[in-house]
Amino acid sequence: MEALLEALLQFVSELLLQALFEIIAEVGYRQFKLTFERQRYPLLSAFGIVLSGCVAGGISLWLFPHGFIHNPIFRLINLIVTPLLAGLMMVFIGEQRKKRGQFLVAIDRFNYAVIFAFSMAFVRLSFAI
Repeated sequence: MEALLEALLQFVSELLLQALFEIIAEVGYRQFKLTFERQRYPLLSAFGIVLSGCVAGGISLWLFPHGFIHNPIFRLINLIVTPLLAGLMMVFIGEQRKKRGQFLVAIDRFNYAVIFAFSMAFVRLSFAI
């Protein structure tokens, strides 16, 4: 039972870290909203989101060099599950913004949010101690 609780806590820690960085990225993208008002090149936007996710992963490693999840199998599961959950969270935030009449940026959409979170999780998986 203790091992299950520990594993759950590790997943929640990774999710919270990714959620924090996605919200920070969203605020940053929102500052450049005129740039993102009309999405002309989705592939270029996705590439920018991947780069942002990699940078966020690097910064998170600088702040937290040790991975929260130590089991190699759980780390791989985290690479899939956490980005999906973070994407759902960003969709929820985007829906709340849409209800208020606020402008949505790319990362408020599921696919871009998942790409960001996956990039961040992949960097953390690759380089965490």
